[in-house]
Amino acid sequence: MRAFMQTAALTSESLPLRGVLDEFRTALREEILAAQRSSSSNAVQLKNGRRIAGADASFQYAFAVDSILNVPGDAPGHLIVPEKGRVPTTMISTEGLTITISVGIDLGSFVPSARVEIDLTFLLGKLIERVEALNAKSNCAGDRILGFAAVSGAPELLSVKGFNPEQNDAIASSLGRDTTFIWGPPGTGKTTTIGAIAAELFKRHRSVLLVSHTNIAVDGALLRIAERLGDETKDGSVLRVGVPKDNKGFEAKPELLLATNVEKRSAELTARSSTLEQERIEKTGESLNVQRLIAIYEWATEAASDLDRASINLDSVQSLEAGARESRAAFENLRKDESRWRGIANEAVLVKQLALDVNGVRALLATNTQTAADINQKVVAAEKHLTEAERLYTRSAAANGLTRLWKGLPKPEQQQAIVNSRRSDLVSIWRERSRVIEESKRLQIRLADALRRIEAFRTTHRFSPDEVLAWCFAFDQQLRKSKDETELSERAAREARATLDFSLRGWVKALRVLGLAEDCDGGAGNMLAVLRNGYDKARTEVSNRSLDELRQTRDNVDERLRQIAGEIDTINDQLKRVEQIIISEARVIATTLTRAYLRDTIQSRRFDTVILNEASMAPIPALWVAASLADRNVIAVGDFKQLPPIVQSKHEVALKWLGQDVFDIAGMTSAHKQRCPPPHFVALKEQHLRRRSYSKRTRARARVSRGRQ
Repeated sequence: MRAFMQTAALTSESLPLRGVLDEFRTALREEILAAQRSSSSNAVQLKNGRRIAGADASFQYAFAVDSILNVPGDAPGHLIVPEKGRVPTTMISTEGLTITISVGIDLGSFVPSARVEIDLTFLLGKLIERVEALNAKSNCAGDRILGFAAVSGAPELLSVKGFNPEQNDAIASSLGRDTTFIWGPPGTGKTTTIGAIAAELFKRHRSVLLVSHTNIAVDGALLRIAERLGDETKDGSVLRVGVPKDNKGFEAKPELLLATNVEKRSAELTARSSTLEQERIEKTGESLNVQRLIAIYEWATEAASDLDRASINLDSVQSLEAGARESRAAFENLRKDESRWRGIANEAVLVKQLALDVNGVRALLATNTQTAADINQKVVAAEKHLTEAERLYTRSAAANGLTRLWKGLPKPEQQQAIVNSRRSDLVSIWRERSRVIEESKRLQIRLADALRRIEAFRTTHRFSPDEVLAWCFAFDQQLRKSKDETELSERAAREARATLDFSLRGWVKALRVLGLAEDCDGGAGNMLAVLRNGYDKARTEVSNRSLDELRQTRDNVDERLRQIAGEIDTINDQLKRVEQIIISEARVIATTLTRAYLRDTIQSRRFDTVILNEASMAPIPALWVAASLADRNVIAVGDFKQLPPIVQSKHEVALKWLGQDVFDIAGMTSAHKQRCPPPHFVALKEQHLRRRSYSKRTRARARVSRGRQ
């Protein structure tokens, strides 16, 4: 893919393109980049494949997928089937969650699982090549469907029996004008009209290329053509190029199929190719089996020592796990004493605090003793002062006023006030002395309690609080160390176990691939047992073989595969020449749009008329390339009210040329909405009774199309 992109880059630099072709190439290159970013080229898982048709070298299978795929009909790819290898395949159709493919070999009636690789970037790259190849050539028909050139001609005067006026207008315009656009919603008879147009062109000896976006549409239109032409198709002049979606419709008319006509002309080559394809499948299976035996042999030569080392590693892991369990048990035993030691530590801290408190209490008691002595002295002094004041009062009260004045005695009421004051002072001192005495008693009780608790601690633990706290600290250190060692040993054991399990699980997976072991969900011991059993099986399986012999067998098988590939390529080249002749002689060719630009045999010839069916669903560059094959006229048929082409890129040029339909670009949509369509636009409006109801996806498309109106 990288080589292709480099080539495309060089081409784009060295080959300037004219006008719209440069925009086509830019749009396609941007879509390639978008497809690569979205990984659209990755293999898609398929399941429950059922063979729905098959004959000779073409077998069709329908598979279930998990999500809807955006893959055009006839896209090439590879189907990867277990024990079959890579098988070239072609996409037939994608409908909902069902994908139909065609392969060149019979894979059996049921394929449980497979993978399909579709490289959409290859298709886009091929389309770029076709666009570049037309750079120096004129494409009048392509320019007309884009609205770049005027439409000429007049409708042919005719009326086909069984068709309504609108359908007859479409047929008449298609026969007489060089460009015609036919629009119609589902059920308006577009396919039937295409059948009549092609049949009328055939009767006028005009060659026709009919292309559709899907194989289903190709098949439907071709069968309508064949119905109208009857036996005139038996000579191979009307041809289906590609693999039909459903072979049942062609069982009565096998002459329509390219494969039938090729088989008639090259039955021997086809038979030989089928035989070689079958041999290639068998040899591919043989090569895979020999490579498997080589892998088993090479593994078995080293497996014994690896398994012995694994056994030693398992013993080591189990030893680590046992050590971790012992560490855990020791740690848990220490944790049982953690609360007791924490309580002792708290008690020691409290006792240390009490010791400090004792000193403080004693200091307070000493202070109170001194305070009490001072207060006693104050009491003595106060009592003396009170006694003197009372005596003076008595003398003053007993004397008359002249005597008190003569002797200098105070008045009785004045002295009484002094006595009361002295008595109040004495009471205050007595109260202070009582307070100090009570406080001393409380301090004595507090001191006694502290001394008692300190003595009790010493009696219980026989050591000082500091010594006990040192032991508590040592225990805490031991507990932390035990915890760290336990966590370290457990982590080491877990990592060793995980490493061993990962290694053994990888070996078991490898042996499962080699078919020597079943899946094992057990531990390392079980996996080791499975591996030893696989080793015994391996030795038994290669016991009678040598490595040199196996390698020689592989080389011989691979050489035969190369020879088969070369012979098949030679046959295919011969068949292509047969196909080229048959395609060049056909007057009506029906195929998918994808196959039309992929096949050189179609691109190498000219047609009078090109009919672009499902044109509203197809990328415009592909329609333009197909239209380039028209010499006289081109007809675009579709429904612009349904979903437009799907584009992944958000680039404006990609959205313009890959995200719009050709009706929009040519101005047909806007003209129809404005009710002034040009003469070469024919609208089929009369809807007929459908043979079957629409699928859910069809109804969804209709809802989306209504939103676009």
